[in-house]
Amino acid sequence: MTAPRQPSLACVASLPALYESDLRDLAAAVLWLGCTSRPPQPALVLSIDEVFRTIRQGVPELQRASILQASPHAQPVRNILYEAVQVLEHNRLVLWRYRGSERVSEEISLTRRGQTAIMSGDIRAYLTQ
Repeated sequence: MTAPRQPSLACVASLPALYESDLRDLAAAVLWLGCTSRPPQPALVLSIDEVFRTIRQGVPELQRASILQASPHAQPVRNILYEAVQVLEHNRLVLWRYRGSERVSEEISLTRRGQTAIMSGDIRAYLTQ
C-alpha cells in the first residue's frame, strides 16, 4: 500500500485563495490538514482550531494584530472552514457531534469513509456534492 497523497493546498496558501477557492478543494485541504498533522490516534478527531493555526502560519493577514486583538480576517476564515466541514459532513467523511441543540466544534470525528478517502490519496474524489 502506498502512502496517501497530499491534496493541493493552494486553496489555503493565501487570503484571496481562501475566499475564492472551490469549497470542495478547501474541504479536502481541511480534512488533510486536520487529520494528518498529528500522530495517529485510535479515533481521529478533526479540530478546526488546529487547522486554523496551521493555515495562520502561512497567511500573514491572519496573524494577530496584537496580544489582545485578533486579525479582522480570523472570524470570516473560521466561518469558511466550518463551511468546508459541512461539505465533509454532507459527504459522510466526518461526523459532527451535537450536544443539545448546538454543534460541538471539538467533536468532529472522522468516519470510516473519511479514513478511506485519506488513505486512497484522492480525497476530492469522495466529495461528490
